[in-house]
Amino acid sequence: IWSIEKSGSGYIIRNAYSRRLIQKQGGTVSVQYSMNKTSNGTFTISVNNNYKYETRYNMIDVNNVALHCAATQSYNVVGWYTSDGKSNTASVWYFREVTPDEDELKKAQEEYATMQDANSKESVYRSLIAKFFEDYACTTLKAEYAALSDDELREAMSDLPATLQDAAIKIKNDSWGKWEKDFRVAKYQAYSDPAYWASKLKISAYGRQNNPTGITADKNQIVYVFVNRTTPTGATLKIETCSSTSVWGSYSKSLVRGLNVVIAPEDNSQFFIMYTSKNGTDISSYDSLQIHIEGGRVNGFFDCTKRTDEYTDEAPVYTVMIGEREIASVSFEKTGKSFFGFDEWSKGK
Repeated sequence: IWSIEKSGSGYIIRNAYSRRLIQKQGGTVSVQYSMNKTSNGTFTISVNNNYKYETRYNMIDVNNVALHCAATQSYNVVGWYTSDGKSNTASVWYFREVTPDEDELKKAQEEYATMQDANSKESVYRSLIAKFFEDYACTTLKAEYAALSDDELREAMSDLPATLQDAAIKIKNDSWGKWEKDFRVAKYQAYSDPAYWASKLKISAYGRQNNPTGITADKNQIVYVFVNRTTPTGATLKIETCSSTSVWGSYSKSLVRGLNVVIAPEDNSQFFIMYTSKNGTDISSYDSLQIHIEGGRVNGFFDCTKRTDEYTDEAPVYTVMIGEREIASVSFEKTGKSFFGFDEWSKGK
């Protein structure tokens, strides 16, 4: 939701959630517009006369350059021309007046502020939470904090977000949900870089999603990722998200030892750990890394090498299946007490 506000002879364009303003960029084309707390100038809004039966508009930055929804840039808004000899439809906008529910708007504004706070205070939270745990993966509370009551521990951690307080209490009381700890706290091994070996072997690159986490989150949800040690020399460590059954990541972030803050970029974001050797270095020389993830939800994944009889109670919306020599990203239906295709697929059929 956006508000268009009159300012002098032009207009400013403000996001209703963040309260930030779109910044003018002086007629630059193919560059995504940025936002800031204050305005650096106004836009001209004019009627586009190419539409006979409805009123549509151009939001002009300078001269013939306007806000343009660029399909070639993931539909982000960039500067582009209002006309190229005919009406440029991606530079034309339709306005619909709405009256948002005040409580819902306030909630959205608070969620945005929390997200921004988590991003800006990542290093602060990393230092604060380290004093409560024996390890950087934050899986074992120090004795003096493990001995506190729930309320006392929450009070001691009052400078940290509620999600991290809740996680500490869960760890103290060992009150994990069914399967939750298996997916939230796990060890991940290093894999080769498929792009490197594809270039050496003159073949197409194979998939790189070798380390699914089983954790998913929806757009703008905060996920906290704890890494137990510094990434070994000669390797890289990132977390990447994909949505639905896509095998191409929509977002990635390098991880460091201790706490890392990640914001889910879209609904049903599935998280994968990318622990990768560089330049063909021997992956057997890298120890596994323990990683702990809080926030989001446990969606799980099916692994034919582990407890197949336990994965028949409920079906996730999207999942990953691991076989002996392959990984598949799938969407499937539950049939009775078992999932169609699991036995056949895991046996290589």
